[in-house]
Amino acid sequence: RKDVLKTHMRAILRASSAKNIKLMLPMITNVSEVIMAKELLKECERELTLEGIRFDTYMPFGIMIETPASALEIRSFFEHCDFFSLGTNDLTQYLLAADRINEHVAELYDIFHPSAFRLIKMVVKACISADKHVSICGEIAGFPDAVNKLIRIGLRNFSISPPFLFRCKVIKLNKSSCD
Repeated sequence: RKDVLKTHMRAILRASSAKNIKLMLPMITNVSEVIMAKELLKECERELTLEGIRFDTYMPFGIMIETPASALEIRSFFEHCDFFSLGTNDLTQYLLAADRINEHVAELYDIFHPSAFRLIKMVVKACISADKHVSICGEIAGFPDAVNKLIRIGLRNFSISPPFLFRCKVIKLNKSSCD
């Protein structure tokens, strides 16, 4: 629905004149989606310029890494994105083919599954090597042991649900808990 996306992008651009806005796309699976979105964003920028409406011409653009496809192809997004956010709830759900709210398969959903950590580590290492900002959000960011491990692999920005913030506020790095 390009019409809806365009309306949202125009609103985001207008709000960006305050300089504290980033645009992040969810549920991306391939680079062509990002390219299409950026072309639409440029169209919106041209229209707003013609209308005399100010916006941040350097607004950061990024994507959520919440599909295994985007995680495995992370390097292909580097030339198109300024930042990335690992959406671990959906990423884990799709990686394990286990819907966390479906009572028939929810028991298979495991935010601590080793393959989830390996995929997260792969994305983080690739982003760090390309000097791309990467953050993480999802349930996993609310568990001190997981946060310790995530810090060890290079993550520095976490989005933590308020009820879990206190238990993760002070993390004692434990070298043996990482890997």
